Amino acid sequence: MVVGVALLVLLTMDAAPRTPVVPLPPPPDGSAEVPPDVVTPPLAHPYFRTAAEVFLLLGVQTAWYWRHPAYSSWELHFTWNDWHAKLFSMRTVVFDDDMIVTNGIAHPLAGTLSYQIARGNGLSPLASFVTSVIASTVWEYFSEWDERPSTNDLIFTPAGGAVIGEATYRLGRMFAAGSPGVGNCLGALLFSPVATLNETPVCRDTQAHQTDAFGLPSRTWHRLAFNLGEGWSSIDGSPLVTAVDLGFLGTIVDHPRYLRPGSGLSPVSPGEWTDFAFGTLANRDGIQGLEVHAAAAWWGRYLRDFATADGSAARGTDGWGLMLGLGSTFDYDARNLFVMWDRVVTAGLAGPTLEYADRHGSLTTRAMLTAQYGFSMVTSLAYPAAASSLANQTIKTELKEQGYYYAQSVTGAATLMVEDEPLTLFLRARFGAFWSFNHDDRDQAKITDNFSLHDRRLYLRAGAELRVLGGPLRLVLAFDQINRESQLPDYTYGGVERRATVSALTRF
Repeated sequence: MVVGVALLVLLTMDAAPRTPVVPLPPPPDGSAEVPPDVVTPPLAHPYFRTAAEVFLLLGVQTAWYWRHPAYSSWELHFTWNDWHAKLFSMRTVVFDDDMIVTNGIAHPLAGTLSYQIARGNGLSPLASFVTSVIASTVWEYFSEWDERPSTNDLIFTPAGGAVIGEATYRLGRMFAAGSPGVGNCLGALLFSPVATLNETPVCRDTQAHQTDAFGLPSRTWHRLAFNLGEGWSSIDGSPLVTAVDLGFLGTIVDHPRYLRPGSGLSPVSPGEWTDFAFGTLANRDGIQGLEVHAAAAWWGRYLRDFATADGSAARGTDGWGLMLGLGSTFDYDARNLFVMWDRVVTAGLAGPTLEYADRHGSLTTRAMLTAQYGFSMVTSLAYPAAASSLANQTIKTELKEQGYYYAQSVTGAATLMVEDEPLTLFLRARFGAFWSFNHDDRDQAKITDNFSLHDRRLYLRAGAELRVLGGPLRLVLAFDQINRESQLPDYTYGGVERRATVSALTRF
């Protein structure tokens, strides 16, 4: 009941029920515009449906939680003093010491579900984010009523859920706008299940859409890539170790003027630029590495100047386009370093995002740059060497129990891709600088050595793709270098991982 009332009240601040496609008015420069495909009809009672479905989701999660209570259950009691402190002060809000996989994967996925429920019922990105915030808050304060609220969960659940949720939602809607078929139906169900199940009939849309040779919508710019290959890695000078490299990348641009003929400045709506990527390394010993990355632009401007001779809306003319906006990111990086796992999770809360695309003849250049201030969980690679010397000290709870710490972060990423069929060259870099929070620990008053921690990560990749047989299949050769640095007082760690990968990639 609390969830329903809260959602019905707060979601009225911002909602955008879906409507049929309405052509945009002609732009000032006179060039034709073609809006992206929108295939979902308006839904009746979107607020009520959202509230009911989120309430059901929280009910299932709460039932599971109370069948598997945490060790920290019964920190608080069902008394007025405890409830008053929990609801009307911040002194009970602390960092928890759950496993980093729980905090960095499970909670953002819960936020993604709440966000997708709202988006799938026709609410705007902002209203969907508010939905996720409300669901996360209700979970922390009421489902886990006997625990102190977790600062990290209140941040990671809605922040990560909004970015992953919008990126996957756009992927699902892109598949839904393609030609009817098993592949597009499965893609729509996988990436935007609520919106797809709300359609009648499901996966049998009869609207006429412009599609390419693969049955994907040609009016929404997309780049999908699936890769399978073999990698050879050396970590800190170790002998080469092989692993299977499996990954997926989906980039969606729903902006109606993107790369189209004409010139001028146009606004960027929330979610029109999104990326979602997943990758894993595995061998006979199991999973050796896992990566999940998502990005979404929430506001911006797009400036373009593409030549046009006849006012056609088709892509293919020479020119350039520049998008400058404000966006968010989510990054999860995990790697088995043989002696321990390195895990870094970051919710990039806000920062600038820029994309430049240039096309002249058969040569296409695309560059992207993002920078974010964020909230992170970071494995301290320096801590194992220091653990014995700190055995008699009381230190950060999550560091002692799980080997990671909570941090502020500055992260960024840059990508450069130059394509002249059948050859594509690419360079990619991601970096992160992290410094610890030294307050709000679960046992803050007991800490005897409240030292600071600092870490840095740098991920570099260079490679080439060669298209074969004129289809979607490409052969890829890539080289990676990952620099890891970790510091705490009197102890440091510095390591380098190098990897070469040969892959078969299909790109659509």
